[in-house]
Amino acid sequence: MPFVFCDLFGLDHFVLINGTIVNGQKVGEDVDDAEHDKLTKPNIKILQINDRPEELTSEAFCNIMCGLHNLQTIFMKDVCNVGQEGYACLFRDAPKLECVSVCRGTFTDETAAIMTMYCRKLSKVYIQDNHNITDRALESFVAFGMPLEELSLSDCSGVSFKSIELVVKKCKTLRMLKYTGFTGIIPPRTLNRIAKSSVTQLFVRKASVHKWDIALLPKGSNMRLMFCD
Repeated sequence: MPFVFCDLFGLDHFVLINGTIVNGQKVGEDVDDAEHDKLTKPNIKILQINDRPEELTSEAFCNIMCGLHNLQTIFMKDVCNVGQEGYACLFRDAPKLECVSVCRGTFTDETAAIMTMYCRKLSKVYIQDNHNITDRALESFVAFGMPLEELSLSDCSGVSFKSIELVVKKCKTLRMLKYTGFTGIIPPRTLNRIAKSSVTQLFVRKASVHKWDIALLPKGSNMRLMFCD
């Protein structure tokens, strides 16, 4: 499975585990047609992008994403200068996308709605340190019937317990849930509804759960409570 690392020091510069390519050509070596075909965009399945905000615009982002029709996983960190039109290019051209991991950046509720509209196979969503995300994003996940299996919301203070309850109620395929970044204690009602859902692993901070609430979890629940302090 080709792995692509794009650090965007040059917007057309891609590094694969088996060599470096620029504009589809392997740098410093002659390659035969068969090997070249393996290095071209349609065969890229995993893409990682770390951005310096002044370099990656929506237009540049669209140029990178164009043609990645078999993309299955994307990791984005500090993508801070890409608007919704850029994200639309990504998700429209990647119908096979199964996993999205986002750390900070301009990923918003609107982005989430665009993503769920185009990417119907999306099963793993990891969002970290993002205060642009609110309950509206999770409502999009439910409205479009995403086959969610894993959902991680780390330091996403805009997401409430209400939307967490909605997701665990509606997403019958959800197995792993990570929810941190809020202040206070998880309400017993929320904890019980998660325990009665399809979730088998719940990752929270230890300080966010009372011991007596754990003792009152429904008997027979398959949910394992995991602490991630």
